[in-house]
Amino acid sequence: MRIWLVEDDGFKRDKLRQCLLDLFEGVEIKEAKSAKSAFNLLKEGQPHLVVLDMSLPTFDIGFAETGGRPQGFGGVEVLREMDRRSIAVPVIIVTQYEIFGEERLSIRELEARLLAEHPATFVGLVYYETASEQWKKEFRELARSSIVLRQE
Repeated sequence: MRIWLVEDDGFKRDKLRQCLLDLFEGVEIKEAKSAKSAFNLLKEGQPHLVVLDMSLPTFDIGFAETGGRPQGFGGVEVLREMDRRSIAVPVIIVTQYEIFGEERLSIRELEARLLAEHPATFVGLVYYETASEQWKKEFRELARSSIVLRQE
């Protein structure tokens, strides 16, 4: 089983990776830390699941690179590119933010919009909160059900 994990925050990425490793035996996880590196992953075939952050830098942050323009909706850009390339695999968004963009969309408003705009890929949104274990429960349920649906 192949999973793409697109997350720029190292701590959050480690937590998500460990959840996936605990949940699925023999899983192969490829990681991206920016919208650009996520687009590069899209060239590598189709995974069984994509775990995607909503807010991503344009480029990977490195020694000589600041990441470029921050993209509050970087995850949406990745979803759009997946649609454009007809990559119809389940996508779970995991975010630390409760309000999005100039429109000040709530998490649930954003979730409803993503379901309407990306019905073939988007399966749900999880609010990642380090002080709570609730996110892990929601994430595991979505990931497990997404893989089951993909295999049917």
